[in-house]
Amino acid sequence: QEIIQALPQLIQLSANVVREVFHRLLNMGQDRGKQQGKLRPSELMVALHSLETKDEKQIKAIIQSIYLCFRETDIFTHDVLAGVFQQLLDMTPIPTLFMRTVIQSTMFCPNIVPFVLGILSKLIAKQVWKQSKLWQGFVKCCQVRQSQSEYDRTE
Repeated sequence: QEIIQALPQLIQLSANVVREVFHRLLNMGQDRGKQQGKLRPSELMVALHSLETKDEKQIKAIIQSIYLCFRETDIFTHDVLAGVFQQLLDMTPIPTLFMRTVIQSTMFCPNIVPFVLGILSKLIAKQVWKQSKLWQGFVKCCQVRQSQSEYDRTE
């Protein structure tokens, strides 16, 4: 709990420091197999999305932190991301950066695309158009998926 409360200040630090702290929190070092980290990957990702703010500098720090998580593909796997997305989808309101993260996930974890298509269906049922930022992300995700499927058909 203390760790999550410190996240807003932590993510303001340099990317290298944030990465190192994430490694330690998730126990991603050399002794990784010996003990569980202080946080599960899903807890970290959900906590980052829960940091709702209007401050542009803080939003950029959250986005950068999520990106750092995505780069750890052996930790933030398809199963972890699917669990995170389900938790975020169940939140009211759905976090502002949710769709950005969903779109980004398809670049780092291409096998999550079928799950993402299910998310889009669930968002329609949740009347996604009532949250402006979420709706913009929904439309963007659909556009990305359409262009990707057209690219896949030409190969």
